[in-house]
Amino acid sequence: ADFVQLSKTVTLARGVGLPGRVWASGQPAWIPDVQVDGNFPRAAAAQRVGLHSAFAVPLLRGVEVVGVIEFFSRDIREPDTPLLETMMTAGSQIGLYAAEKWAADELDAFFTVTPDLLCVVSFGGYFLRLNPAWKQVLGFTEAELRAAPFIDFLHPEDREASLAALLRASAGARVINFENRYRARDGSYRWFEWTAAPAADRRVVYAAARDITERKEADEALRQSAVHLTQLVGELDKERKKA
Repeated sequence: ADFVQLSKTVTLARGVGLPGRVWASGQPAWIPDVQVDGNFPRAAAAQRVGLHSAFAVPLLRGVEVVGVIEFFSRDIREPDTPLLETMMTAGSQIGLYAAEKWAADELDAFFTVTPDLLCVVSFGGYFLRLNPAWKQVLGFTEAELRAAPFIDFLHPEDREASLAALLRASAGARVINFENRYRARDGSYRWFEWTAAPAADRRVVYAAARDITERKEADEALRQSAVHLTQLVGELDKERKKA
């Protein structure tokens, strides 16, 4: 237990100690007797508990060493090539599992922190997963948004076009771009600009939306200004002719 605790708390630089050597080389390493090895900082602790032989194998993600597994024996042992090969195979499998887990964690982190609204929608029209940006923009919780078909949250004028976009996706359209308005908890509507792509084998659509409400409002204000300016020019022209 003392040796295990020391191993959990000690910090080793690249190339230092058994795991440091494996980290630096990306290859397995074998020490016949750690008590007399010149590059084993835990030698005193190993001597107190009677450990001698040790070997370690890398956990790899591609060519990157992401971890090391150590094995110890109370006997002095010379390198055992078949054993190392077997443990390298096991280490490779563990490394693949770890890589997949970390990739999933990285995807979850991206899904959580991005300001865009991300979602997975079933071909039946229900949200299956949404990121936190939805609550920040609309005010509804994920449970509330998943409890009803997404069409229930759409502006009535946008429902037909949005359903048509979902049908195109379910029919195999690779990428769909469109705009629609979603109702917020306070009763207002927010404009979203969408990019969506289907996964027919899973019968879902992966989609990302950006809140473009401010842009829409600015465009409308600009249009109103242009209309007002046109009217003003017309009135000035009338006054000029009258003068």
